Amino acid sequence: MTSRDLLTDASKALGLERQLTLVEPHRYQDILERIISVRTLLPRRATNALWWWESLREPVASFQPNAPLQALHLLIPRDEVVWFVVEELTGSKKHGNFWLYESTVDVIYAALGEMPHVEYYIVSKNCDWLICENHHGLLIASGEEMATKLSKLSRQLHPTSTSRSADR
Repeated sequence: MTSRDLLTDASKALGLERQLTLVEPHRYQDILERIISVRTLLPRRATNALWWWESLREPVASFQPNAPLQALHLLIPRDEVVWFVVEELTGSKKHGNFWLYESTVDVIYAALGEMPHVEYYIVSKNCDWLICENHHGLLIASGEEMATKLSKLSRQLHPTSTSRSADR
């Protein structure tokens, strides 16, 4: 099954399929390229690149919580509308390696909770910040607002842990 199939099945099972909107093909390229150019150091057209989290623009912070989805609940308002970028698991996508959705954070959390782990990025609509969970269960944030929030959360949940951050 593709990542798209997994998300479709999860959203249908939850009755949320109309609230998790796959971005139309005529908008997909421009939005994905904007996210890449603003939040990573990769070339704008790097839609085939994997592991964006290795090339995020500073400031960056990271933290490995015991329960990443629960930690995300503390970082982003549930009703905020965001871009949701999901890496394709099978490599079968014709253009690029990602699926791009538009939804609220609450719907995204619910869908992610119903499916096997996928690498994903949640991005503010204006691209001011990005947060991802990579295949190691590590939360990584880019952008002043989200990097600061993630660093603070890391210190609150694990006062003795270290978090990589540009503000140190």
